[in-house]
Amino acid sequence: MDLTPNSHLVDESAEDTAIVEDSSAAGPSSASTTPSTNPVVASSGNTLAQLAITNHAIADYQNQLRLLQAQNLRRLAAAATARFRAAQGPFPFFQLPAEIRNMVYGVLLTSENTIVPHNTLPPPIFHYDVQDARRAAGPLYDPLPTLLRVSREFSREAAMVFYTTNTFYLDLTHHRLWLVRIGRPNSFIIRHLKIKKRTETWITKLVNMGNTITKRCRGLTELDLQFRRLWIETEDGVEELPARQCLQLFVENEAIRAAWRTNRLTRLKRVTILIREECEHTEYLVGLLKQLAGNVKKGVVVEARHVATVNRYRLPGASPTENQFTLVDQERKFFDGRYDRETRTVVTQVFPWEIPVGWPTIYRRVHE
Repeated sequence: MDLTPNSHLVDESAEDTAIVEDSSAAGPSSASTTPSTNPVVASSGNTLAQLAITNHAIADYQNQLRLLQAQNLRRLAAAATARFRAAQGPFPFFQLPAEIRNMVYGVLLTSENTIVPHNTLPPPIFHYDVQDARRAAGPLYDPLPTLLRVSREFSREAAMVFYTTNTFYLDLTHHRLWLVRIGRPNSFIIRHLKIKKRTETWITKLVNMGNTITKRCRGLTELDLQFRRLWIETEDGVEELPARQCLQLFVENEAIRAAWRTNRLTRLKRVTILIREECEHTEYLVGLLKQLAGNVKKGVVVEARHVATVNRYRLPGASPTENQFTLVDQERKFFDGRYDRETRTVVTQVFPWEIPVGWPTIYRRVHE
């Protein structure tokens, strides 16, 4: 057993030496891990490139995000619309009050212009007016009647407004075909008609038309008859028939008077005679109008108007060489009469002849 004191003693010098060696060995590594107080200088070109790439990526991401949001919104809107329509169904139009439905019909089916029904019909086999035949074979002149085909219930209600508020122009060739096609319930409620005597005016057709109108249009309140100069084919050639002679034929011919008797038209209030001719009113013309007022139903007002086609310049006072002009129809009332029930005479009022502004001087001519 070694009891020498040096056996249990630690060599402190050796430990010190080891510590010194460890510290010297660890010195470089510890120095490398110690942060430096000097600033780090980076390359400016690399930094700008990295920023540009980052901004471009952010912009692409934002665009894709907006696109996805818009698509999602459209899908949501379409889904919401589909759910709304499935829940609501068609608009309950016929559940509205009758007054409101009539207001809607009036807005849809009332026209400020005269409706020409025969332009919607096929031409007959024997047709004497090529221009009318082409119009009749063409597309619909007025789209308003097509609205009556929406449904039976719509047509049944809207027809009352359509046929009572509008003015229809009929000619001697197509009038019966159109009146038969629309049916008696609709033709009975027509209130405003315009009839023009054209070159095909002869007694047979005029009589047939009078019989048709008085039978099928018993709800008429106003009737406009237009007379103009006609050219009628005869055996000796073409005969010119002035407007006043057309009126004379309409007033004095027994067959025409019988066909156009107004006693059937219980609601008729006014007959307007439009005369398109280069003449002023004369005693002969006024006499024909008095006779016509005596032939119509009692209480019906007969009104006569001159019609002239005048040049209306776009700029007042401009000459044709300086400015363009348009042809317009200008009317002037000159006769008003009715049959008085008490006195059993025709009460008339004849307005003095004054040439309207813009009328040509040729209208001063008198045709006796």
